[in-house]
Amino acid sequence: MKKFDLIVTFLLSFIVFVIFYSFLKKNEKTVDSGVVIVGVNANIPPFAFVKKDKIVGVDVDLMKEISGRIKKQFVLKDMSLKVLEPSVLLGKVQVIFGGISPVVKRRTATFFTDPYLEDDEIIILSKTEAVNFKGISDLEGKRGIACSGYSSSFVFKKKLKKMGINVDGFSKKDVRMVWVRTLAEGLFALKNDLGDFFIVARSVVRRLTRKKKLKGLKIYKLDKKFRGKYSFGVSRLYPELFLEIQEALREMKKDGTLKKIKKRWGFN
Repeated sequence: MKKFDLIVTFLLSFIVFVIFYSFLKKNEKTVDSGVVIVGVNANIPPFAFVKKDKIVGVDVDLMKEISGRIKKQFVLKDMSLKVLEPSVLLGKVQVIFGGISPVVKRRTATFFTDPYLEDDEIIILSKTEAVNFKGISDLEGKRGIACSGYSSSFVFKKKLKKMGINVDGFSKKDVRMVWVRTLAEGLFALKNDLGDFFIVARSVVRRLTRKKKLKGLKIYKLDKKFRGKYSFGVSRLYPELFLEIQEALREMKKDGTLKKIKKRWGFN
């Protein structure tokens, strides 16, 4: 009976895949106007954030360089994280960026470029008395704070689950999460004892350190398996555009432009 159920599940999955693939092929598009609509959540520094009424960040600078190389105009559209994925699935935006991780669950809607940044360490921020962190077991039974939709939050949750630690349960071993929308909300929650520790990426910590916003907080590193990577996403309705962006990014890596732009924003 179990074997029969597996066969039925496989066939249903295959049928869904064929239907979706047919939909993509039928609706495949090219950017004829030369204008590319780019969806971004401009609340994820240093990747994309608002400064003096303009969206800036390492991802923005990379996209400007790519725009010049493929000779297309990129128009930024600030959107919530919840809206980004359905928008790229339907082709309402052709490209998405802003600290986007190339996770498997997003691949049905999105082609992902080679990662332009890897090994972004995940960091724990804590008040000294809240967590004396030496290993993951020290987090059991604690209250964690994380930004919903951030790559660091996704990686942290995924890795803990693999280690048998639930982030949504109520046992003594579980890590109970408090989800916030922004870094500012996360820091406020931590400093006002709404959680014991705050999960952020190393790239974010650098920026917060420069702005002197970590006073009174301890910084702890997680081990090497807790690391993020970031890519640009392109709607699967625009395969030609994806190949152009992918090639431009690879050229930037070869000629050193990618390294220069990342260094400008504090990345090694």
